[in-house]
Amino acid sequence: MNGAVWALGLMSGTSMDGIDAALLRTDGTAVLEWGPFLSRPYAA
Repeated sequence: MNGAVWALGLMSGTSMDGIDAALLRTDGTAVLEWGPFLSRPYAA
């Protein structure tokens, strides 16, 4: 990978009770900077 990029990860587990999001900066090998993260439950 040439240079660093910001990556956004989204995940919803098998229980489908919510969603998680995380932002980080990486060079493709290592995490260079941790960004914000968030967990939100789904409405019932």
